[in-house]
Amino acid sequence: METLTRGVIDNFLSRRQKNQPKFSSLNKYIFLLFMGLMLHLSVVTKVAATTISSNGTGGGDWNTDTTWIGGVVPTAIDNVIIQGNDVVTLAAAGSCANLTMNAGTKLTITAGGPIPGSSWSLDPASTIEFNTIVPKIWVNPTFGNLIFDIPDYSLHPNINITVAGNLSILNNTLRGIGTVSGTNIHNIAGNVNLSGTGIITAVNQSNPTTASCTWNIGGSVLLSGNNIHNRLILYESAGPHTGSAVFNINGDLTVGQASQVMLKTTSNSTANYPEGIINLKGNFVNNGTINVNDVNGVNPGTSPGLSINFVGTSPQDWSGTGKFSVSAFTVNMNINNPAGVTLSRQQDISTRTVVILTNGKLTTTGTNLLRIEEKGSLIGGSSSSYINGPLARRIISGLQNLVFPIGDAAKYTPVNLEFFGDVNEGTITVSTTPGIHPQIATSDLNSSKTLDRYYTVKNTIATFGNITATFNFDPTDVIGGADPTKYVVKKFDTGTWTTPTTANPLATSIQATGVTSLNSDFAVGELHGTLIYKITGYIKNACKIPIAGVVVDANNGGSSDITDADGHYEVWVGNNWSGIVTPSKAYYTFEPNSKAYTNVLEDKTDQSYLADNIYDLDCDSLISWGDVAVMSDNWLETGEGIPGDFNNDGIVNFLDFAEFAQIWQEQ
Repeated sequence: METLTRGVIDNFLSRRQKNQPKFSSLNKYIFLLFMGLMLHLSVVTKVAATTISSNGTGGGDWNTDTTWIGGVVPTAIDNVIIQGNDVVTLAAAGSCANLTMNAGTKLTITAGGPIPGSSWSLDPASTIEFNTIVPKIWVNPTFGNLIFDIPDYSLHPNINITVAGNLSILNNTLRGIGTVSGTNIHNIAGNVNLSGTGIITAVNQSNPTTASCTWNIGGSVLLSGNNIHNRLILYESAGPHTGSAVFNINGDLTVGQASQVMLKTTSNSTANYPEGIINLKGNFVNNGTINVNDVNGVNPGTSPGLSINFVGTSPQDWSGTGKFSVSAFTVNMNINNPAGVTLSRQQDISTRTVVILTNGKLTTTGTNLLRIEEKGSLIGGSSSSYINGPLARRIISGLQNLVFPIGDAAKYTPVNLEFFGDVNEGTITVSTTPGIHPQIATSDLNSSKTLDRYYTVKNTIATFGNITATFNFDPTDVIGGADPTKYVVKKFDTGTWTTPTTANPLATSIQATGVTSLNSDFAVGELHGTLIYKITGYIKNACKIPIAGVVVDANNGGSSDITDADGHYEVWVGNNWSGIVTPSKAYYTFEPNSKAYTNVLEDKTDQSYLADNIYDLDCDSLISWGDVAVMSDNWLETGEGIPGDFNNDGIVNFLDFAEFAQIWQEQ
């Protein structure tokens, strides 16, 4: 449209005056009114809103004309499109009406903000970066990717942040809520990346607060900073706090070597805190520190602690070389995933750290072991949640009962160990293996009626008097039509089977009592034949002192046993059994040397033997200094049958002492 000027109007009027009669005053007024209206429309057309796009060649400063196609800096009435892969920087305040950012573009705000415009359309693959001392984000668009690289300011915007892409915090702190009341819910569709000194918190306030904050994170959370100020914190500053602090993480949680996950900061540590909650659906990799500490040391307040809940619906993994640093409250590692959690690195559960078995299996191996240390805890254990694999528990000095809620991939088969006598600390590891023991053929158990699993118990350092072991099994482990009430327990140690005393054989459990050593396998089943009668007795020397460690064997399908500290043995035989029971122990002879039985139809008791050891000269059942004293009294005595003349050469001399020393060493 031609620009209307005063000269144009005058020219038009002069032409009209030459060719036509003069205007009346009314006509002239109407004409001038019309031309004024046209002039107004011309001006409006000139300043109407336009759409301004970035240059598409890399962008530039918002307030520089070369950044924009047409060389016009946007004004408050313009619509702005940042296109291509352009990066536009706001070093000073910028203006526009509506802001559109296409995929791959970036707006870096170093001027303090706010984001230009009153409405925004930000592609999920676009990025806004706040790189300023005091950023202003009181406007609340749906961001694409959002970056905080703030050198000297901790921000609590107190709005609900929505991010369709990723959130990155490169420096300082982004706080979820900083008011004394209210609720903020932040939704991050992608990942949250914390690097440098980047910190993310939920609730922050120096005063007592009821405020709550929830971070819903659709992707993973990565803490990759190189110092301890790279943190995820549930409750920050003084408190006390009564509102909730929750991180819901749909992906993985990875804690870098120098990074920390914290229940609270250490300031004003006497305050009370609610439970801090991290609900995790992905994998957990802890190479840093899970930190729940107290600096005050006198009155740290109260709190249920920090709970990391494995709540995925597909299998999760738990790994990392990091540690739990807990001096107040607790860290609760809650297994609550029906699809299960797998340990890919050994985890030592120590002071105030608790593993809670709620739902799903925690799978371990001999290398990737769960170790419950002296001050750590393990809670729960059921057919719906248990340890699938070996479990190690620390035993402390004194009487103790340890529960091992273990099983295999399909069945829950826990083991209880009750310790008696002088118990000194060490580590006990228990596992179970489905199937029949590979050495069952030499066990005296009927392989067709053996329990379809066996148990392994390993001991590191611990000492004790004896234990009672309770082995639980699944009803489907009973094979071959066996009768569990006729089961016995067999113990396998480096190629040798022994028979501990069996107690309380029930439909799904059985006990072995008086077990004095571990590092053993335990198999359960019926003995060969139907063994229903027992032959029992004692083996003592001429001074009526019990002889322990004597192997007593009933042949012809009977069982075997080893005498206990009282010299007692118990072997089992079948109905109408005939055979021979024979005791044996190195350097001992027995009177009688065996006992024969025919057609046994009842228990046989008081089937005792007299044991004699030619090296036990003082009759105390030991080969020791007492025997050396007897030999010394007979030094160089000659004759027949002199005590100490072991080689029967008619004299007690160095040859006899040498033979005695050899036997003593072997014993």
